[in-house]
Formats: sequence, C-alpha cells, structure tokens
Amino acid sequence: MKFFFNKVAYIICSYVAYALLYTSYRAIFLLVHASPDVWSNKWDIFRAFLTGFRFDAKIITVLLIPLLLIAIAHSLSAKFGLWRGPWRKAYTITNTVIFVATAVALTVDFYYYSFYQSHIDVLVFGLVDDDTKEVLVSVWKDFPVVRTVIALALLGFGAYKLFGRLLKFEPFSRIKLGIAGFVPCLLLFLTAYFYGLRGTFSTFPLQIDDATISKNSFINQLTLNGIYTFQQAHKQYKRNRIMGDPSAYLGAMSLRQLVADFLQLDVEEVDDRQPLRHLHVTTPPNPFLKENPPHVVVLQMESMGTIYFAKHTQQLNLLGALEDALKHCYLLKNFMPATNGTISTLEALITQTPIASVSQSPFYAQYFSTATTHPFLQSGYQTSFVTGGKLGWRNINNYLAAQGFQSVEGRELILAENPHAQESGWGVFDEAMFDRIFEKIEKSSAPQYIYGMSVTNHTPYEIPPSYNLLPITIDDSIAGIIRSTVDISSVAVKNFQSYQYACDALGKFIEKIRSSPFSENTIIVATGDHNCRQLFNFDDNQMYWTYSVPLIAYIPPKYLTKEPLNTQQWAWHSDIFPTLYELALSEASYIKLGRDLVNDKTIPYAVNSDVRVFSEAGAFNMSSGLYFGWDASNYLFSAPDLTGNPELQKVYRSATAARHLKVYLQYENTSKKNSKKPLSSVEKK
Repeated sequence: MKFFFNKVAYIICSYVAYALLYTSYRAIFLLVHASPDVWSNKWDIFRAFLTGFRFDAKIITVLLIPLLLIAIAHSLSAKFGLWRGPWRKAYTITNTVIFVATAVALTVDFYYYSFYQSHIDVLVFGLVDDDTKEVLVSVWKDFPVVRTVIALALLGFGAYKLFGRLLKFEPFSRIKLGIAGFVPCLLLFLTAYFYGLRGTFSTFPLQIDDATISKNSFINQLTLNGIYTFQQAHKQYKRNRIMGDPSAYLGAMSLRQLVADFLQLDVEEVDDRQPLRHLHVTTPPNPFLKENPPHVVVLQMESMGTIYFAKHTQQLNLLGALEDALKHCYLLKNFMPATNGTISTLEALITQTPIASVSQSPFYAQYFSTATTHPFLQSGYQTSFVTGGKLGWRNINNYLAAQGFQSVEGRELILAENPHAQESGWGVFDEAMFDRIFEKIEKSSAPQYIYGMSVTNHTPYEIPPSYNLLPITIDDSIAGIIRSTVDISSVAVKNFQSYQYACDALGKFIEKIRSSPFSENTIIVATGDHNCRQLFNFDDNQMYWTYSVPLIAYIPPKYLTKEPLNTQQWAWHSDIFPTLYELALSEASYIKLGRDLVNDKTIPYAVNSDVRVFSEAGAFNMSSGLYFGWDASNYLFSAPDLTGNPELQKVYRSATAARHLKVYLQYENTSKKNSKKPLSSVEKK
C-alpha cells in the first residue's frame, strides 16, 4: 500500500508541475495579448485564473492517466514479483514526453492566438488541408521557430531531470498506513481525480459555456487553454458533417416559422404547406436588361479588412490606386464576411453552404440548387472562375466545375499565356489575375460573369520585385495599436506593403474598366474573404473592426436607376448575389438567402461566422450570449439582454433562421443525388 501511495505522491507532484506550466502560459498570455482596458477588470482576471485552473485540471487529469496505469502496474509487479523492468525510466520518459507535448501544444496555441485572436478553433483543420509547403514557409518567416524549439528543448531537459528526482520523494515510506488509513486516502485521491476529470461536483461537467465569466471577451478567452479548445474544435469538426437528414436537423423547429423569421414576416404570411417557396424569387421583367446585360465581376480579395481603410494616409499608404477608384464606387464599411477563412467564404459565396468544406467532401462534384452561378447561366452568361492560385488547392477545380463555371482558370494558364506574370509561393500576383479578367471581357461575344479570387495578400506577404512601393511610414499612433507579439519592422511593414499592392492592383483594374469601352456595361463588386487579425489589438468595443471587411461596388448609373445604394446600411456576404441579380438580370430565378441591398426594406444586419451579428440596433454574440449597444461614438458597450430592443430581437430571429435554413438546404442537397446539371462542358486550365 505504501508503495502505491508513494507513486500517487509522485503523480500529485507531477500534477503540480503541469498546473504551474498551464498557469505560467496563462500569465504570459495575459501579459502579451491583453489590451489596456482589460486591466481594469482585476476581479474578473482573478476569476479567470480560478476558472482556468478547472479547465486545466480536466486536461491534466486525462494526461496523467498513463502515469496512473504505470503506478498500478508497478505496484502489482512489486507485490507479486511479476517483472523487474526499468520502471524508473518508464515513469520519467512517459512524464517528460507528455509534459513537453503539452508545452508544444500551449506554445502553438499562443502563436495561433497572436495570428487569429482566438484559441485553437475549427479553422486549424483547414490549415491541415491547405498548401502545406506555403503554410510552413509562412510559419518559418512569421514566428521565432528556432528560438522556440531551443526553449522547448531546454524545458524538456529540465522536465526530465525534475521528474527523475521526484521519484525519490517517498513520503509514505515513513508513515504507518493500515487498512483503516488506506481506504480513506484512496477515496480522497479518487474523489479529487474525479473532480479534476469533471471540473465540478454538480450535475453537469465543466463545459465551454462555463468559460464566460466576464463581459470582456478577452478575459473569457483567458479561462481556456489551447488543448481544451482543440478538443472542442475537433468535436465541432466532426459534428459539422456535410451530409445530414434535413427533417432530422429541423427537429422541433418549424420550417414555416424559420422562413417567417428570416424574411421578417408574421408567420401567417408564410405558406404553411410550402414555406420554402417564399425563398424562390424571380427578378422582375426588364426589357433594358434583356437587351443590355452587363458584365458582372465578383472579386474575393485575400485578407482585405476594413481596418486598413481607416488607417490609410498619404504617409501610410494602404490603398494605392484604389483611393482614386473609390471616388467612382460605392463603399460599404458596415460589412461582414460570412466566415473567417478563405475556403469557407468561397463556399458561402458560391453555394451558400455554411458547413465547410464541401470542396473536399464526397459532394465536391454535386451540383447545389443554391449555387449562385445558376441565375447567370439561366440568363445566357458565360461563367468563369479566375484565380492567381493553384487550382488543385482544396480541390476547387472540381468543386467549381460542378457549380456552373464553364471555365476554371488558375496559375498554370496565366503563367502560360502571360509572359510578364510573376509569382509567389501562393500563385501569380494579383495584377496578372486582373489582366486575365480584363482580357476575357475584352474578347467576349456574350455577357460575362467572372468570379476572381486573389492570393497575394497572404503570409509571408510577398510582392512583385517590379512593384513601385508608395510610402509606408508607421508612426506612434499606428505602432501603439499593433500587437506586441508582431515585429513591426518586418511583419507589420510587409503586411502593409502587401495590402497596398493588392489594393493598388484592384484600383488599377477598376480604372482600366472605367477608361475602356466596357465602363458603361460592367458591374464590379469586390470584398475581403476575411480580415487579417494578425496585426492589431482590438478591445471588446471594437469587435466590428476585428472582423469587418469592405464591400466595394462599381455600378454604371444606368443599372442603378431607382435609388442610390445606401452605403451606411449593415450587410454581409449573403447580400451580394441577391443584389446583383436584381441589378443585372431580367426574369432570373434564384434562392434568396440574403437581402437585396437596393430594394429590400427589411431591417439590415450583418453576420460573421454564424456567431457575431451587427445591426443599427446593436450587436450580439450568439456563442457567448453577450449583447452590445452602440454609443455616441459608434463603439460597442455591453448590454444586459434583448429586453426593450424589439428591433434587435427581430434581427436575432432573422440571423438565427438564416443559419438554420442554409444548413437545411445544404442537407437537402447532399441527402440525395441532384440530377440537375447546370452546364454541359467545363474547361479547366
């Protein structure tokens, strides 16, 4: 018995070492990542460390199970003389490997947060599927890999020595412990271990919801650790299955009620037998559009965040030629991306599917009835997808072909046909992509719908050697809001240069269209796929800046005859195509899962990643349950709930219903083979 309890003492000492490791990381996390406003919440910070200890305990107790099993096996072996193997090494090596692996995971989470401003989440599984070589190059260039590896190696050496010495600590050897003492000690140990595994003695075990202990979102993040959030992300990743039974998904939810909530109608206004028919919309007959169909170009710009527009000056020139081009465009800044990842945003815009990644699922070749390409095909358009990237990335070549793109073109074709094209690790630079899009319009004999996806403004932030940079001067006001983990002289400057280049290339493309014969019959819409969250510190009241992207729209006057586009309204990616269909197409049928930004009279709002919702009435986070209002300076402040804000209540119901309807339609498309094909032939280049 004494022998076993000496090993239990070893496990307890090891637990203390792990707890100190987690607490140290949490303290460093706080010191490095916290913005100044966080420190005014000292009581909440203290509570975050206490709650964090419980989350840590859930992980540590699981990690120490191998040591507990070794201790049991060792005790039985010693009692019955079964095996006299190298037990000491078994304890020490096992413990050191687990400890170092834990430190590695926490370090990865630390740097993950410095880039994404979030603990490890479901996006990490997308990184695994990304261009592995370029991801590794970006990691090597953006983070102190060598110093980190050396530090972890030294930590591992110290841990090995520590865990070896702890084996000599045998407090029970000097204590008389009969059966009367053995049982209570064993029960006490098992109770403590059980508490660690559950995190609580209450009915329900400790859950992610218990991390919300403050109105400050950073402090709520402080309670968590990267290993726990990875575990939760993995569950979400498995839960977000592409395929599902639509009826089973609805459960007790009423499809009629969802449609009514989404369209902001009374439920009595929705057909009780065929509620989905209200989502099937046809644009009005328009003789002018039939005779003069415009070219339509939609551009998904890599990491184009709104915050950069706000920081643009002549000394810190972030827009280049886009600054002048914007004088002839509509610019919506109250705008949100559907998701915070490139592939998930692409799918949200192309197939209106909220669960990614369709392109790498068994349904990559399945035609979706929600495909945004179909109304253009129906109206006689030639449809093309053009990117500077590699078409094999995320299997997008096959996915896009199935959704109605008659031509899918990427890096290989552009390099073959443009002798002046230059490239980085992610593909050809944006200017070559824009040249290709212009060439397709110039040589067209039919109206063109072209979806372009840029790749340049991506870590490690390379730009063409031939590009003439405009001034990039980082003054104290900008340096003061850059995250302390970011090297201003290298990472920040390169990011600003890359952003400037991408905007400059976009601006030159818009101006090229404007000065061409196509200026009066080409509609251009550009938006970011997501914001870059690597650089700036954001407070809770700046949640808008953390995620927002701009919407830039060049619309010739004759295609916007009723009224100008309201640039102050809230909107998001789901609103782009309903707006374009109404502007460009006559008698085209489509499934409406967003608002027409010109004609729709419902309450406008913006949704990011099915979690954060913004409107003129306020904002809320559907994950944390926190609500916010706007102050006189357009900053967010915490609000207790939705009570007394009927407009925000209506927005909440509409945004929630939008998510459910999209999932329902995605399941409906994948639950059976869709025989309807949008095209007869596809050219991939």
